[in-house]
Amino acid sequence: MKHLRFSLFEALNGVKGAYQTTPTQELSFKELVRYYQSNKNKIQSERILNAPTKEIQSKLKEEREYYTPCGTFTQRKTDNLTHHNNVISIDIDNLESRAKAEEIRNRLAQHNSILFSLLSVRGKGVKGLMLVNATYSPQEQYKQLKHIFKPYLAKYLNLDPKHIDEAQFRIAQPCYFSYDKDMIVNFNAEPLELDFNYVEPKLPDFKKVNVPNNATNRIEAFILGILQNQI
Repeated sequence: MKHLRFSLFEALNGVKGAYQTTPTQELSFKELVRYYQSNKNKIQSERILNAPTKEIQSKLKEEREYYTPCGTFTQRKTDNLTHHNNVISIDIDNLESRAKAEEIRNRLAQHNSILFSLLSVRGKGVKGLMLVNATYSPQEQYKQLKHIFKPYLAKYLNLDPKHIDEAQFRIAQPCYFSYDKDMIVNFNAEPLELDFNYVEPKLPDFKKVNVPNNATNRIEAFILGILQNQI
């Protein structure tokens, strides 16, 4: 795990939460786990959980510090990536109950490649990090995880893919902290071996269509008129 590095984004120069794009710290994996398990994180997460409305919950979450699972950055932009982690950030949301979320968290924790799994702030979602062979480049990451990893994970968890948030597959995507006293951590994870071989479908070759000089029916006349006006 020594090669894993994460950028942390905290309040800086009066800017905080979702609006902060300048990293304030660099964390190792052990430091990231300690941050999750800290009393500070517990207090902030409980504050969001106990907020009276969803609107207030969302506002408080947006103001929180966050980190970038995929690596480190000079600024939180894809082009400013300085270190690419061989991990996949997992975000499963909109589950029907806390009991279902706990079931998914525990099932995820049984995977040999999982680094950690825990409940989301509201308790109806699951977050996790998974170690992977990462034979894809940073530029290919999103499409490879969307088309290869997402179906794999849905099958492993026996879960409708709609619950797996694809946004976390993006290189510079932020991940907000949540607190779970039963967070499960694995310091001996083994990289997941998958064939990341997705190739974009090739578009058919363009075929030139001959437009008749004279329209023979109303449809041809309409199309010909449009073409002539455009030209």
